[in-house]
Amino acid sequence: TTPPQAAPEAKRLTEKELQKIAEAIDTAANGGFFGMGTDKDAINEQLKRVKHPQDKELLDKLYRKVAGHGIEDELRDELSGSDLEKSL
Repeated sequence: TTPPQAAPEAKRLTEKELQKIAEAIDTAANGGFFGMGTDKDAINEQLKRVKHPQDKELLDKLYRKVAGHGIEDELRDELSGSDLEKSL
């Protein structure tokens, strides 16, 4: 038998890609210019793109520059229950 293969390492994103994700999450959480409310599906779609632990850290730093606070704080403010658990 052949030994099991190691899982491939998560693909890293560029800082530019992470910046766009941070901005998209901010818009989805805060409704952008028109303040339309939270789009939890859009937030989760963006979060799914970030798989590498170092990218998650950088995304949080970039999000702090965009929104003035971390992503986890934003999620806790905008979501609750199973929606919050899924996003975290």
